[in-house]
Amino acid sequence: MRAVKPPEIPLDCEALQTTKAWVGGKITIVVFQGKLQAFNLQWVPDYPDPHAILDLLFHSQSSNNANGYSNPQVDQLLELARSTVDPGTRLQLYRSAEALVVNDATWLPLWFSGEKLFLVKPHVQGLDPSPLIRSRLYTISTNAE
Repeated sequence: MRAVKPPEIPLDCEALQTTKAWVGGKITIVVFQGKLQAFNLQWVPDYPDPHAILDLLFHSQSSNNANGYSNPQVDQLLELARSTVDPGTRLQLYRSAEALVVNDATWLPLWFSGEKLFLVKPHVQGLDPSPLIRSRLYTISTNAE
């Protein structure tokens, strides 16, 4: 395999270099063509529920589990949360699963996209920006003359 020099992927490498102090260790960047060891992934939930992130991305049997993460304890907690009706108990199950995922350090978040900004003309009414991927457009109206 041929090692690819970091300048060929400058944004990811820059983020890793600035992150190395945070993780408390030495990071050496070597990217190999042919074998996937790390990749860039963006995920935005389409509905406001822990299931939309934890279950879909970290359950070992999920088709969206792109890095092949597997932890039987996490699977058990996520499966229990799926069938739990009580909101408080369900949230606690998801928090417990999340704590295990974070402790396993299966992902290294490099950056967060931050705030969404909207420019809205004065005659546009009813826009309620969503923190999710899409805003609900059916609430929008105009009173333009």
